[in-house]
Amino acid sequence: MGASALALGMALAGGALAMPLWAEERDILDAAVRVDVANAEGMDGARLLAMKESDEIHALWEKSHTEASAAGVFGTPTYVYKSARFWAQDRLEFLDERLNATLWA
Repeated sequence: MGASALALGMALAGGALAMPLWAEERDILDAAVRVDVANAEGMDGARLLAMKESDEIHALWEKSHTEASAAGVFGTPTYVYKSARFWAQDRLEFLDERLNATLWA
């Protein structure tokens, strides 16, 4: 599995971690929880865990972190659309309005 595929897998698993964190109050800092979530999403959780320390993944994380910082992101979840920041789940309605205004304008 290349770094791009691994990064995609980790991103997908990251989205899948919202339910265990917010709804199930599971400790997503616990590696075993992350492995369970990845496995439930059809990924090889043990392999993802083993590969997370690779230089390629660290470089991708640094790039993502730099881009997020440059965009003014300060917390999770944050969505950036055309330089507008939408922070927290309760702001998704505003993001939806912005997307619809753009798509149907």
